[in-house]
Amino acid sequence: ITEDVTLQEIYDNVIEEYADEFENKGISFSAFISGDRNALLRLDMSKSRRVLSNVFSNCVKHLTGEKKLVEVRFSSDKEKIYITVDDSGEGVNEDKLELIFEPLYTSDKGRKVAGLGLAICREITELHNGKIYAQPSHLGGLRVCIELDREELKKQKKGPFDKQGPADEKYASLYYKCISVMRSQLYSPEGKIKNIWSTPDRLPH
Repeated sequence: ITEDVTLQEIYDNVIEEYADEFENKGISFSAFISGDRNALLRLDMSKSRRVLSNVFSNCVKHLTGEKKLVEVRFSSDKEKIYITVDDSGEGVNEDKLELIFEPLYTSDKGRKVAGLGLAICREITELHNGKIYAQPSHLGGLRVCIELDREELKKQKKGPFDKQGPADEKYASLYYKCISVMRSQLYSPEGKIKNIWSTPDRLPH
């Protein structure tokens, strides 16, 4: 289920959920916000939380040295909302920055990434009609950037689900396909219900 949230609300949620956790792990955590704090996003919050959780987990996994730093910045302009996460951990070679979002990607050089964490982040972000990518960080490690369209400038499409937003469109497409297949199995071209259990090879297992 999607809902409208402001940039300020997202910022507050991150502070509430992660500030103490980073402190307990001995990590210096900083959060910044700029631009229109009332800028709106339409998000599936359970999926969106998973994106930031995976990004932060990736940061923690690759922090090295005595100074362990993580910074998150929230900003906006007239069209988009931006979230960037920087860390002071191991960097990634520039020719590998796109590959780290591939499922099960691993590399012998730079950051060793093996899993689905960042790949899931990309999938969820794209379901929200946004984009996610990586850059070298000014802290010496990795910067992960997320860009999302402001809700005020979008026209929401309706579908078979209540409060449907962009994150549900692929699920709606699958829903319609399933309904179409079910109808073809249950109804004849004349609109009559088929007796699908009339022969042994159609019995349920």
